[in-house]
Amino acid sequence: MNLAIIGVGYWGSKIAETARLLNNVTVKTFDVNDPWHNESIDAAVIATPAETHNDITRILLDKHIPVLVEKPIADSFAQVQELIELADKNNTVMQSGHILLFTKTTEYIKENFDTSNLKLLETRRLNFGNIPAYQIPLEKHLLIHDLALVDYIKQEKIKRINTNGIDVLSTEYNDYTITNIEFETFSSTHHCSWFYPIKTRSVSVISNKELVYVDDNTNGIIHKHGDYNSRLTLKEEQTITIKDNMSPLQRELEHFLNSVENNDNNSINGIAHIERVYANLETITNA
Repeated sequence: MNLAIIGVGYWGSKIAETARLLNNVTVKTFDVNDPWHNESIDAAVIATPAETHNDITRILLDKHIPVLVEKPIADSFAQVQELIELADKNNTVMQSGHILLFTKTTEYIKENFDTSNLKLLETRRLNFGNIPAYQIPLEKHLLIHDLALVDYIKQEKIKRINTNGIDVLSTEYNDYTITNIEFETFSSTHHCSWFYPIKTRSVSVISNKELVYVDDNTNGIIHKHGDYNSRLTLKEEQTITIKDNMSPLQRELEHFLNSVENNDNNSINGIAHIERVYANLETITNA
């Protein structure tokens, strides 16, 4: 399979390096301005500047070439819907680059936490110096990953939203945001920043019987079981470090290529998932 990586910046180079580890794949890399349109391509990963994603995705889908698109897929939900309709019409795979769906820690939550009883989900996605060269708001740069995670764990409609942010650096967008979302049966809180002292990547899921804390920097997990009857009682606690011999990016790329081979557009990061996540993103950006 000839796999094109369009976009050769920091993340595009990581994708290309990882794709070369895959079997039966010939990797071709292109800058956004290279003449990739006329190349022999079986599938493509788009990692160009955000404002170019929509146009490049449309060109490839018009050619019936399957695409894995890094976030954000497009500038608006209306554009995302147009791409979904095009992928569906042409029976061509389109997936989103939501890498959290492919981590072992997310898999642990999915398999070991009783999501039917979920009451609170909290994420912290903070870092120093991770401002995109072409600025986009934190919602489309960082929060989108957590919206994808929430959708994967438990799909519900948003009832209410409250968002607060501060622009410390006097740039175009806020440098730190806190987004509180009330869903039908649970709530979530999301901290996002690209101007923070330390890199923090954590997810907490909480019910009235169990609590899980995940540190995606270390693959460390704390899982507690307990209850409250006039006082808190801890019944069981586990501390786990997950060993992962394959990177989430490699797992995501393998999933994409398997979907291409099977012409599967309804995978965990396929068009139904994309539509739900970007509908929620639109609700948040319009709040």
